[in-house]
Amino acid sequence: LIIYLYLTQAVAIMHGAIFLLLLAIALTAPAFADQRCAYLRCRTEFRKAGAYCAHGDFAHYCMCRNGLDEALLMQCPYGQIFNEFLNKCGQNSERNQDLCRNFFRTRGMSPHGFGH
Repeated sequence: LIIYLYLTQAVAIMHGAIFLLLLAIALTAPAFADQRCAYLRCRTEFRKAGAYCAHGDFAHYCMCRNGLDEALLMQCPYGQIFNEFLNKCGQNSERNQDLCRNFFRTRGMSPHGFGH
């Protein structure tokens, strides 16, 4: 009976350790980089934990997270687009669209994204 209790306790501890290991891997693994955010290398950007225009898509933005190089693609609320100057979503205006277009032009990139 004592051996059985030790074995069941050891199995429970092992399951807990495996769960924690898998959780740690899942939390530290880089997210799949969306094509619209692939241009970013967050560790070397001037806003390491900031948001940036999504390439060719005004209604989305790329969010850098401290310590990770790849950015996550995020969506603005319905009807809004990303404002590069304010670093947040805002009014869908020609001015805000121009901010993202100019952001890519200063990087020597086409503002229209891939396939355009």
